[in-house]
This record gives sequence, C-alpha cells and structure tokens, in this order.
Amino acid sequence: MVPAARLRHEVRAWADKLLAKSPTALTFLNHSFNANSQPVTNQLAYDGLGLFLTTAESEEGPRAFVEKRDPDFSPYRT
Repeated sequence: MVPAARLRHEVRAWADKLLAKSPTALTFLNHSFNANSQPVTNQLAYDGLGLFLTTAESEEGPRAFVEKRDPDFSPYRT
C-alpha cells in the first residue's frame, strides 16, 4: 500500500519495469497465472513457450545480457 499522493508515481514505476520486459513473455505469464491447472491448459502453455523460444524477441534478453546492455523490446510491442 502507498499513500494516495504517491499512487501515480508508484504505478508509473511498476509500469516502466514491466515495459522493459518482453511483451510476449509477459502475455504468456499472464495467461498462465489466469489459467486453471487442467492438463490441456498446461500443454498449451508449454507449446506456446516452445514457439516463443524460436523468435528474435526471445533472443533479445540473453543477447543484451551478453552484450552488457539493457534489452530493447520496443520493436515487439503492438
């Protein structure tokens, strides 16, 4: 909890942290949190993750780490 006077600042700080992450990875994470634990849902999540791992977007984070820079996921936002 934060005081009402700091709410806008805190929301902006959290939003900036999220915007620095991979948009597709965040979408998968969000869906997995909201999905129930039925086997078909889990299989769909694993299949989707497998597809994601073949994209340039999934390579940006590790590449940025090796190059000692912040990742740039802006080309992958819609």
